[in-house]
Amino acid sequence: MNFQTPGQIEFYFRKELGNINPYMCLIDSAVKEIKKKSLSDIDSINKNNGHPNIHINHLNLDNLQYLVNMSHIAYINGKSETACKFIMSLKEMNKVHKSADIGDFLRKTIFVVHRSKHKLKEIKSTKSYDFDEDINGDSLKEYISEEDFKIIDYYRKLRNSSFHNNKNKIALIEYFDETILISIEKKFGYSPNVLEDLNENDIYILSLAWQNTIKSICSSCVNINDVIIPMLEKKYKHVNKERAINGIKQSLLQEYLLTEDEVSDIIKFSYKNS
Repeated sequence: MNFQTPGQIEFYFRKELGNINPYMCLIDSAVKEIKKKSLSDIDSINKNNGHPNIHINHLNLDNLQYLVNMSHIAYINGKSETACKFIMSLKEMNKVHKSADIGDFLRKTIFVVHRSKHKLKEIKSTKSYDFDEDINGDSLKEYISEEDFKIIDYYRKLRNSSFHNNKNKIALIEYFDETILISIEKKFGYSPNVLEDLNENDIYILSLAWQNTIKSICSSCVNINDVIIPMLEKKYKHVNKERAINGIKQSLLQEYLLTEDEVSDIIKFSYKNS
């Protein structure tokens, strides 16, 4: 796929999550119903669905919910990684930054966007580079909120831990301080759980954090005033002022995901003397 604008990427990502989430919810509901049944009933269900030779007496059925939750987390992270790759492939991104070894895909995406947008020099070697020291505070908030960043990072580490059979190695109290946990619960309505207590609320939190993040990065990944406005003004230079303003407004809202207030300020500044 070849996306021309950040807005196209954000729409595609949101649609992808929206298409699969109902199916994952059905699987979640099915697992919860199965866990309510006796082993003999589950045996009958298996036989009726083409699995007559499965023996379940030795199984811990609590692992069913764990596997569903981890699969859902893996799917959300997979779609998010794809969206990040699309963002890094936008024509406004400087290719020299894409080869940098930054670690996880969220940090790498922010790294590429930040250095491209602000026209920073290429880092030849990242051996001594520390993302968390380089892009933090207001620089990080330009692309992602602290709550979303901590949530995404937490579930990424949780999933990695589970794949290496390190259950319970990541404790909430070690990863989140009390202030950020309160802020997260206020923002999402729920708090994250430890690995063995994962439930549908964790899936909701992660999904919403990624939707917030992809939209935030997409709306901040290019320099609007220096790059986009001149391009749009050139595009609409042969139409009357009213049509030009309307066209620019729609592009900024839909393709670059700016707010109404941001667009209004840009239009006022661009046409104040015309």
